[in-house]
Amino acid sequence: MFNSWIGKLHYKPVLDLLDAIKEKIMKRFDKKRNLVNTWNVTLVPIAKNHLNDITKGRPCVHAADFIAYIRDANWDKYVDPYFTIENFKVAYAFQIDPMPGQDQWAQKNGQKIYPPIIKRPPGRPRKNIIKSSDESKRRHKCPRFGDYGHRERTCQNPASQSFDQSETSTSKRSRGKDTKSHGGSGVSGST
Repeated sequence: MFNSWIGKLHYKPVLDLLDAIKEKIMKRFDKKRNLVNTWNVTLVPIAKNHLNDITKGRPCVHAADFIAYIRDANWDKYVDPYFTIENFKVAYAFQIDPMPGQDQWAQKNGQKIYPPIIKRPPGRPRKNIIKSSDESKRRHKCPRFGDYGHRERTCQNPASQSFDQSETSTSKRSRGKDTKSHGGSGVSGST
């Protein structure tokens, strides 16, 4: 997720990368601080939408029935303080102060330090990003059973009613110039 957030910045040198990340975080915090000033409710919109779903009887019907039973119209009392606007403001109150750019650094007399000379390894350079250990892996969904965590080839479960064998990735497909299976005219060879 972080790699997609920084986009093409990970190809930049380290100092430029850190400056760009700092700038993106500063913009994000400023955007959130400005956004919270436009809200005139006590709960963040996600929590408010979830409460609206509960009152309409979608999920958590038992909680909605209980609160309706005690006849309390103020639903905001039953929501964790984590979802209040005040806590949202506290979370984004931290400010990252701008730092001087590289052109404003103090000049020091002395020997100039250069980066180490690195011999380029043979072969094509690696292009794909090494994911962080805390980034989620892509989950596989079995088309046969509809469950996550495995593929159709390793599925031990029976097929569901909506499963169509012809649409799966492991079903036998004809290869070559056979036009019947590829939506052609169906005419092959001479008569």
